[in-house]
Amino acid sequence: MQKLIFLVFFSVTTCLNNNETEKSTFHAYAKEANESKTIRHFQNALIYNVTQNGESFEVWLYTNEEKGEILFVPNIDMIQAVISKPNGTYEVYGSDENGKKFFWTEKVNEVAENEQKTTALKPLNITRKINQSNIQQLDIHSLGFRLDDVKMEGSEMLFATTEIPINSYQLYGLCRLNGDAKWPIQIDYIHLFQKNQVITHAEDKHQKLELLNYGPNPYEFDTKWYVTSNK
Repeated sequence: MQKLIFLVFFSVTTCLNNNETEKSTFHAYAKEANESKTIRHFQNALIYNVTQNGESFEVWLYTNEEKGEILFVPNIDMIQAVISKPNGTYEVYGSDENGKKFFWTEKVNEVAENEQKTTALKPLNITRKINQSNIQQLDIHSLGFRLDDVKMEGSEMLFATTEIPINSYQLYGLCRLNGDAKWPIQIDYIHLFQKNQVITHAEDKHQKLELLNYGPNPYEFDTKWYVTSNK
C-alpha cells in the first residue's frame, strides 16, 4: 500500500514538474519571438569613401536584399538609424537631449515611381572595376556616364553598376530627407539612373565619392524602445 501511494505521489510530482518546464519553455520562446519582431536584420554592407573640403570619411549602408530594406547609420548623436523601404517610406530613429528614444517616418514618393528616360545622362565606352579581393568577393564592374546639367558649368563624370541587387532610388532618396536624417553627400540621381543602377563613382568640384566594397557584413538594429514622434 505504501509503495502504491509513493508511485502515485511520484507520478503527480513528475507531471507537475513537466508542466512547469513546458510553461517556462513556452514563455522563453514567446519572449524570444517578441524580441525578434523588434530587431531588424541586415546582411550586407555598402561602403563608400567620400571626400569633402579636403577631408575624407567613410559612409556605411546595410542592406536586406530579401526585404528590400536599406539601413543608414548617421554619424550623429541625435539620429541612430534611418531605414528605407521600397515604397519610399523612411523610418528615422533618434533621441532627444534627455535620452528619450523616438521615431518618425518621411516619404519620398519618387522612390516607388516608374523609371523615366532622360537625355541628360549619356553612357560612355568607359568601365571601372572595384577589386574586392580584400573581402573575398567578386569584383564589381561599373559603366561610365556623362551628366550634362544646365544648372552646372560643364558636365560631370559618373559610374554606376547593375551588379548590386538593390533599388538605387532608395539610396538617392536619402538626399531628400529633412534635417540630420539627410545623407551628408549629394547624389540625388532619381530619374537619371535606372533603379538597378547603383552609383559607384562621382566627382565634381565640391565632393568625390567612391565605392569601396559591397559584401557580407551583418548588422542588427533594435527598434524596441522607440516611441512614435509627432514630427
